[in-house]
Amino acid sequence: KQHAGDWQSMDRSHASGAGYGFWRRSYSQSVHLDSDSETQAFATRMFEVTRNLTGYAVFPDGQEPLNLAFYRDLGDEYRPHCDGRCGGAAYQKGERIATSIV
Repeated sequence: KQHAGDWQSMDRSHASGAGYGFWRRSYSQSVHLDSDSETQAFATRMFEVTRNLTGYAVFPDGQEPLNLAFYRDLGDEYRPHCDGRCGGAAYQKGERIATSIV
């Protein structure tokens, strides 16, 4: 199990099935949270904010793990992009509807 802040073990960010991307140039690591951690409390709060802003009933159970991004190299950045529908159509159940960046 990896812990937040283990910078040496981070790999280049990539999109599943798409390889290393133009949109996310950084290093990243998924963090699987313990139920009693401060990080878990923060993630739970971010889901509450997402529910309040979008009106979608999203909760931590069943979601992707928290992902840490580390901008280490010159030119690393997170560029605006769509992970799901970009044309204004309604989202379908199971699609990504929000990304929180802090």
